[in-house]
Amino acid sequence: MTCNHHAAFLPLSGDYDNRTPIHLAAAEGQDKAVQYLIAKGADVNCKDRWGATALQDAVTSGHVQVAEQILSRGGTLATSLGAVAMCNAATEGDVRYLKLLIRCGENASVCFFPPLPATVHWCSLRSTLVMLDS
Repeated sequence: MTCNHHAAFLPLSGDYDNRTPIHLAAAEGQDKAVQYLIAKGADVNCKDRWGATALQDAVTSGHVQVAEQILSRGGTLATSLGAVAMCNAATEGDVRYLKLLIRCGENASVCFFPPLPATVHWCSLRSTLVMLDS
């Protein structure tokens, strides 16, 4: 799905890479701008030239609050962020980011590459206690 670009309607207009204002606001963690753009009809699942959505931009940039806001409005990831994102968050003990990744559909048991460890095992190897249920 690509955006319906209307020059007169700013929230849906994109640049030469099809990056819309909501993509840019999400990537920079601008929660008030994201909220405003959504209120004005910005498409939270619009894909840029590389197929990324605003949620993808917020998540990969580490803007949890913005990502949660977009997710609550029906935002989706265009592609999985995979084991690297899960394991990096686990290594850092960043439970809030781990929970966000799981709500976005990432798999807590994902492996780097067999036979390397899954996220949960990676946490235990790194002596990181992570409680995902609370």
